[in-house]
Amino acid sequence: MRRQAVLLLFLLGFGACAAKAQAPFPLDTQKFAQNASNVSTVSLDKNMLQLAKSFMGGAAGKENSKNQAAAQIINHLDGIYVRDYEYSGPGKYSKADVEALRKQLESKGWTSIVTERGKNEDSDIYVHQKNGETEGMFILSAEPNELSFVQILGSIRPEDLRSLSGQFGVPPVGGPVGGVKSGVKGGAQGGVKKGSHE
Repeated sequence: MRRQAVLLLFLLGFGACAAKAQAPFPLDTQKFAQNASNVSTVSLDKNMLQLAKSFMGGAAGKENSKNQAAAQIINHLDGIYVRDYEYSGPGKYSKADVEALRKQLESKGWTSIVTERGKNEDSDIYVHQKNGETEGMFILSAEPNELSFVQILGSIRPEDLRSLSGQFGVPPVGGPVGGVKSGVKGGAQGGVKKGSHE
């Protein structure tokens, strides 16, 4: 089991590096890297997702059930792309810049289906549809010390997020579809840390 985890982490790391230049990310988030203490990137196209899926077996109980559900969802996905920015403290990024990104998404045809505003976290989930079919989902999560942007391309439903949460850089999702927790975490199916800025 440990060997599988090591192999998958290597696979995800390779995918992040190989696909970074071609990642079809809908927004330019580079400005948020300026004051970040750590920048994380995950770029997995359809081929890399299929390779990653082959390492998802072997877990027991609920974890195995979740992996099986995620594997089925992956069959319909074209890619998962993540940009995560961690900060040493609050006030390191502009909330106005985050709001401008929300407006950019809407201007590009993304529709907000979940909006949550809390004391320590704001989260949004958007979908992109064509001819009535969902062809992508975008998650934006903003905390005082962290920003996360996740784009999932392909046929996906809001309820599918529960099976993907915590895997491939997709942040944990609670409740029906809301309750997004930002952050790219490591682990067998987690994200890949890609950089640090002092």
